[in-house]
Amino acid sequence: MCNQLLFICSRFSSTNSRRKIFPTPDFGNSSTLRPGDQVYAIGNPLGLDLSRTVTQGIVSATNRSIAITTSAGNWDTNVIQTDAAINPGNSGGALINPQGQVIGINSLKISESGVEGLGFAIPSNDLIPIVNQLIKSGKIDRPYLGVGLADLDQVPQMYWQNMPNNTTKGVMLTNIEPNSAAAKAGLQVKDIIVSMNGTEITSSSDLRKYLYTKVRKGAEIKFGVYRDGKQMTIIVKLSE
Repeated sequence: MCNQLLFICSRFSSTNSRRKIFPTPDFGNSSTLRPGDQVYAIGNPLGLDLSRTVTQGIVSATNRSIAITTSAGNWDTNVIQTDAAINPGNSGGALINPQGQVIGINSLKISESGVEGLGFAIPSNDLIPIVNQLIKSGKIDRPYLGVGLADLDQVPQMYWQNMPNNTTKGVMLTNIEPNSAAAKAGLQVKDIIVSMNGTEITSSSDLRKYLYTKVRKGAEIKFGVYRDGKQMTIIVKLSE
């Protein structure tokens, strides 16, 4: 397993061909960051003409949750907030601490009119498992459920009027793919998921985060489900 980012460059000449391996920075422990800690952002803002630009700032907050839109729906991303200047082209660059350790990967900023100093980086502790999996297998394996989702508070109440009065949060299944893990387990369209292995699920973002961070392919999950107003438990064995 790798605990470093490897930046490998091969240089060739007409008389000699050799590979040169440059020094590599270590990953730092992003969980030790505190608001006020000094950080530096490295990247290529606005393109290669301004490559190797370094900006300085502090950690404004740790464990911020930023909602982003993906092809699969909304996702709440755990990030480090910093006021180190991050511009288009900085994404993917390192956020480092004074010891030269990579404690985050710059990923986004809020660039609305009148807004300054709101940049965000993916914590190194969230990044390392992904890097290790890419190095090991060349791809990221995600457990696959095979369903379409809709947050309960966005579904007209006529579709879930049989739910108990104290249950207003959950995820409704809007589609079940044939031969998927969900279909094989007996989940049905209009089922409402309210928990996974005892953990409360209030939104599709909760479901995806639990699926991608708490379990692996092949694992079994106990889904707490309401069907026609009746509560039941359905066990699903996840596929890739």
